[in-house]
Amino acid sequence: VDARDGQGLPGKSGRLSLALEQPRPDPIKLLPNGYFAFADGKPFVPLGGFYANWVQKQTPDGEWSNLVPFHETTDEEKVQWMKFLHDNGVTTLRFMLRTHHRTPPKSGTEALDIGGRVNKELFADVLRYLDLGRQFDMKFQLVVHDDYDKIVYFNLDHFRQFSLPAFAGENLDALPAPQRRFIRDHKLLNFAWEKYTAPDAIACQDLYARELATDLRGNPQVFAYELENEMVNCPAAWANHATDVLRSVDPATLVGVSHGGGGLLTADPLWWRRNVHTDYYDYHLYPHGPTTTPELDYGAAVDVLTRYGQRCGVCKMGESAGDQFSRHPDVNVRRWVMRDLIWMALASGNPGMFFWNARGPEIREFKLANDAMARLDLATFRRAKPTIGIDVRHPLDDDKYFRDTPEGKAAYAMMGRYAQHYLSQGIDFDFTVEPGQYAQSAGLGTFAPPVAEKRYFQVGTGWQLKYLAQADWREALVYVRNFAGIEPWDYKQSERSVWRQYLRTRKPQSLRVQLSLPDGTYNLHVYDLDAQTVTDRKVRAGETVDLGTTDHDFAVVVKRG
Repeated sequence: VDARDGQGLPGKSGRLSLALEQPRPDPIKLLPNGYFAFADGKPFVPLGGFYANWVQKQTPDGEWSNLVPFHETTDEEKVQWMKFLHDNGVTTLRFMLRTHHRTPPKSGTEALDIGGRVNKELFADVLRYLDLGRQFDMKFQLVVHDDYDKIVYFNLDHFRQFSLPAFAGENLDALPAPQRRFIRDHKLLNFAWEKYTAPDAIACQDLYARELATDLRGNPQVFAYELENEMVNCPAAWANHATDVLRSVDPATLVGVSHGGGGLLTADPLWWRRNVHTDYYDYHLYPHGPTTTPELDYGAAVDVLTRYGQRCGVCKMGESAGDQFSRHPDVNVRRWVMRDLIWMALASGNPGMFFWNARGPEIREFKLANDAMARLDLATFRRAKPTIGIDVRHPLDDDKYFRDTPEGKAAYAMMGRYAQHYLSQGIDFDFTVEPGQYAQSAGLGTFAPPVAEKRYFQVGTGWQLKYLAQADWREALVYVRNFAGIEPWDYKQSERSVWRQYLRTRKPQSLRVQLSLPDGTYNLHVYDLDAQTVTDRKVRAGETVDLGTTDHDFAVVVKRG
């Protein structure tokens, strides 16, 4: 604030941040069907995610590949970045409450939690970012607690740089006992994982979280809280406690959790649904390591994960590869892999989709997805249950069955085989732990796919199709991808570090989609995802839609009437 005293001397105040006392006017809630909506019932689809901590700057090649820590950017640069996102269908950013220092005198990551207290200087930067997003109605998923070994309760370098100066000049003897241990006595944790079990660390986290939620509960840009990025061996007790702390101050804001980039091979969301009372679960999936194979391309791996997620309460993609395939030299490959991630997730009924750092061409893939989701009646959507269920029952003693056991790894491979088979058939199916609820079922011991009693869509060789239909078939979302095969691509991070990933290939094929829908007339809103064009068609239930010979991918919104 600019000011002038009685003698005419000008000056400026310190930075001022305003925390609204009234409740958030339009909090986002969960609908009974698992989709998100504003308080008035209008659906909200969280699309984008990325890593808001990096503000990306426009580059001449259209890649937006210049990534800068948000606290180093101007308001104009933040606005330019968010305008580009908004114009391309992005509705939400994922913001870890920290920043990165790349040049002396500071280094490493500076977190908002500086030892049981909110870092007010950094918080002012965070709030300014949120305020600038308001003109685009950009929402933010805020990651509350810092991750891995970065926390000031363990990391001595971060503790010395960011915590101690913030408490300088205070009477440290007057601090609560848990804070005195760290701030006054400098008794840090011996291991980073003790943040989940050490009473003093948990008490300090609670002080910080309550202060944070008090200041944010009225902020209109907040979509949800995420407890921590990619929790490692986190006990359910900690997650439940941390959730309760946030809700004790801000009960209107949703709370989610996330795990590392192996999808099922990191943690089992079904175990988390049964043991943790957060509102939703974010799985992360990267294409390297065992998550993709010569038989399971990245897009099909997303199908496996998100289809399994249908059994696990409200789940969405919370992070997916930006650091790997974004380095692929062919921008077209990057685009079609990106759209696999988006459309496979949405066609599984996931209520949103987040990505990690992305470049301009991949970001633009969200635009048509946003348009398509806006055409669906998500407020009342009830998925048509398929007749085929693949039995995936397994021990749930912990969340590591797929990660740590030979049986779990074999099950994951077989799930991928079923996914590829039914994608090529254009048939919907479920992974289930209740096979008796389905007219047809099979297990994971041998590959024995039931033949579908009814096929609503059929495509020819070289194509795969996935759909999400309303129970009464008055509308559906369809994703059709060109599929010529799978090939490996190695991203060489260094001579010793090579990330191999398996991506689909494409080649032109005749695309004729045979419809066998319930009787009636249907309006098709057809998106050519390569050309970024839209056409409308009116068809009868039994017609065949000829889209010519092409290697493009398509999405279709089907509406009866």
